[in-house]
Amino acid sequence: MHFSIFENKDKKDVIDLFKKVFKKKITEEFWQWRYGVFGEPIAGLLWNESHLIGHYLLNPIPIKINDKVENALLAMSVMIDPDYQGGGVYFGPLAKFTYNYASKKGYHLIF
Repeated sequence: MHFSIFENKDKKDVIDLFKKVFKKKITEEFWQWRYGVFGEPIAGLLWNESHLIGHYLLNPIPIKINDKVENALLAMSVMIDPDYQGGGVYFGPLAKFTYNYASKKGYHLIF
């Protein structure tokens, strides 16, 4: 197993995983809305060799705290391949990897 951060070359794998997990197809309109309304999202990926088994998206969203606009992240689009689900074995490490990357990018608030 290994982790990576989403790159455009991973789009087909994410779409395929979405279809497997949610039994729905992502349209291009949905992709554009979900993956980039307020800027470039951060998505952690979990692979079993070359097979994508996990995806966790953090979407940037500005929020106002004490009259100051802060850049925060909205956690969404959590997917673990049904063949690997159960017990949080894969989600926990994927979330930690994604949060660590977000922290290095200067984000400190995720909701």
